[in-house]
Amino acid sequence: MLKKLIGAISVLGLMAGMAAADNQQSWPKFSESAQIQAGVGISVTSFPFTPKPSVGVLLREQTRISFDGSFTDLSPDSAYSAWWTIFNNPAKCEFGCTVPDIEMGAGQIFYAGAMLTDEQGRGRVTTALPAGRIPQGAARFSEANDFGVMIDPLSETGLRRPFGALVVLVVRNHGPINPETLTSQVGTYTGGCAQYPPEGDGEFECFDEQGILFEPIPRYSQ
Repeated sequence: MLKKLIGAISVLGLMAGMAAADNQQSWPKFSESAQIQAGVGISVTSFPFTPKPSVGVLLREQTRISFDGSFTDLSPDSAYSAWWTIFNNPAKCEFGCTVPDIEMGAGQIFYAGAMLTDEQGRGRVTTALPAGRIPQGAARFSEANDFGVMIDPLSETGLRRPFGALVVLVVRNHGPINPETLTSQVGTYTGGCAQYPPEGDGEFECFDEQGILFEPIPRYSQ
């Protein structure tokens, strides 16, 4: 569940923060207007969270962020959706950048893309997010309960601080590829899922499987 992931962002942030501290000096510095970060996969299905061999790269620019990630150790021949989780001002989170902060509008979750895994459980997500409001038409959630509450357009922020935001890219398992429901499997939060009638149109118990977290660039984190 996305709620489970967000509830554990403080834990993931600590792990990623230690890695960032070790690797900060090795980040390629293109210019003052671009920074690139590398992240590794973490299972979000149980606690304690375990590392996964998935890897991702996040390019931060003044007007957008771009993600390219290769995911492994997933379910083979399955459909996955991908979701942005954005905290624009992580230093101002009152509850450790967890569910209550999202409910208060400090963080938001919205659609990022999709992928299909091969017979070995491998897939790739490449996506970009412009700065500004959440892209028109993108599914979005304020994770106030297990299903997710639609974000109020009046309070949504989207990506406002490309360098200073805490960013998580989550992949969600929608079960074996089904040509009859594939569009909803890869395009919605509930597609192919049994636990969300009547929105769900399948028999699979969908779940969030892995996440890759990117801490804000230190000098932009305040």
